[in-house]
Amino acid sequence: MKKYTTLLSLLLLLLAAAIEAAPLYEERPHEPFVRNGGEIGGFLNVPVDEIFVFAYRQATDTWEMIPFQIDERIRLRDPFPYGKREEERQLRHFYINENTNVYGDYSFQDTLYMVQNQSGDWVTLFDIDDELVFMIGDMGDQAPEGSEIDDPEARDNDRLEIKLSDPLDPQSSAYVYLFRSSTLQMPDEVRHKYGMAFDPLTHTAESNAYSMTLHAGAAIGVSEKANGLVKDIVIKPPFGSGVDIFDRQKMRFNGSFNIENLPSEIKFGSGTTESAQEDAFILYENDDYLSYTRDPVVRVVRECRYALLFKYDPLTFYVRTKFYPYGGTIEGGAGLDPQELYRVFGVEIYVTFDYMRQSWDFSPAASGMRFYNRNNLQGLLVDGVPDAPDTTIDIPIEEWSMLTGDQGTMISFTRFDETNWKSVSLYYHDNQAGGVADEDFVVGDRRTGEEISDSGDMLSYGDHGISFISLAPNSPVNLELDYTAYFLAANAEPALAEKIVGWIQNPVNVDRRLISEVDGQSTAGQPHSFELLPVYPNPFNPSTTIRFRLDRHARAIVRIFDLHGRVVCRLADRQYSSGLHELSWDGRNDSGQPVSSGLYVVRVETADQSRTQKMVLLK
Repeated sequence: MKKYTTLLSLLLLLLAAAIEAAPLYEERPHEPFVRNGGEIGGFLNVPVDEIFVFAYRQATDTWEMIPFQIDERIRLRDPFPYGKREEERQLRHFYINENTNVYGDYSFQDTLYMVQNQSGDWVTLFDIDDELVFMIGDMGDQAPEGSEIDDPEARDNDRLEIKLSDPLDPQSSAYVYLFRSSTLQMPDEVRHKYGMAFDPLTHTAESNAYSMTLHAGAAIGVSEKANGLVKDIVIKPPFGSGVDIFDRQKMRFNGSFNIENLPSEIKFGSGTTESAQEDAFILYENDDYLSYTRDPVVRVVRECRYALLFKYDPLTFYVRTKFYPYGGTIEGGAGLDPQELYRVFGVEIYVTFDYMRQSWDFSPAASGMRFYNRNNLQGLLVDGVPDAPDTTIDIPIEEWSMLTGDQGTMISFTRFDETNWKSVSLYYHDNQAGGVADEDFVVGDRRTGEEISDSGDMLSYGDHGISFISLAPNSPVNLELDYTAYFLAANAEPALAEKIVGWIQNPVNVDRRLISEVDGQSTAGQPHSFELLPVYPNPFNPSTTIRFRLDRHARAIVRIFDLHGRVVCRLADRQYSSGLHELSWDGRNDSGQPVSSGLYVVRVETADQSRTQKMVLLK
């Protein structure tokens, strides 16, 4: 018996050795990599036009320049500082591929981070706020020690090795290398590999895989206030059929607000009794500010200023839409808290929401596609005929949906950390008669359902999103936008959506190594390693312990992030000796206030590596 057990163990070992983890560039080919200069390190204060990214191909023993871009971010004083604290007046903005940018009253020159190159031109330096962007699918293998690209100047400078690995499967990894040279140029076939472009007249972003047009009325001659949301989606051949399957993206609000010194509350939302009140609380784009990428390679960033109009006065904030070769994100927004509103406007404003809905609305061109989400894995046929979906939505909200067919595949992922609503549910409406799906849709003081007609094309084909019903009076409400969408090949299975959500929820780990060459001899210093151990307990209430181990003396930064990537708490930023270290987090933010229940991420960073781990606070 022992003989057979030994033989079986040997066979299992041989099988395990034969099965190697697929490289990360095969596992996450459609995912962008985005990190700022402070996280990258190594190439800080290098002129951006002297930085190039290469991948090494082990199979052919060759180097290949890959598409990338460095987007400059600087601080710009808010032109509408009324009621804002001084520290909030300095906002970071994207300004891409230009040293000077002028839009009406907005102009700047990033003189603190500029130098003159050999030609006498002013160029920007790669600083801690700037972002490096490339696609994981373009990455390669680890290069042998001493291997170099064919450029004499690059060989005389240091190079930076960046290793990415999957936190769910650390054996799945990929590499790129940053080289410095003033003689290199990006070939056109590399620069235009993904066909990234943005048309400011139609507000259309596109790549080889898709095109998306935003509703920006002022720019295209429409008199109504533009809301900046999505109005057209085309998934191009060979990924899809090349037809516009979209009607429009929608944000719907119903409720009322009270303003100090006004005799009565003001109703807002669709169906209110006075037409003027329909515009009492609306979301629209301000026409006075717009910035976008002029010469994109792997990303278009479109930044604009939005306004929430409270009858007479606007509350302004910024929204950034980022387009990548296979999808994009929308982020930004505002929180409506009575104390915050008082600080901004100088009067008491109390907002009560009866209903809020975000939805992706599709046109009859989407007929024949199928809808999936985590609770409808059997798929619902889009045909304009009503269905009976499972409308369950879990709190905190991290919801994915997928619409797929011959027209292509659209996968969307939505995050909300709002927990003050009476109920939250899936909004799904497939009915060629239009109308709305929610029976609890509020009109004034009445609740109604199908009698409220749809807007846009007045039709509903696979329309879906999330509905929020009955917010407690005067409760803070989160109107932050946090959407991610991917546009991929036709007729996909739900497992693809679950895989992509795994990418979003589990960011890659990053290791860095600066390699120096002196007289052709490598003096590469090995990065010190550290281990982030499982937090315990997890889930936790009221506190949890974070443990990490360093192999030598080093500075470590420990921060807690929420679902939107915002820093909640800075636990540590100091030098640590080698060995095991423990920190406790009591579920409070930097201001000492308790945070809400939900999913959080702890990140531990050293000079050349970072590790992340998810944890759940349950109250």
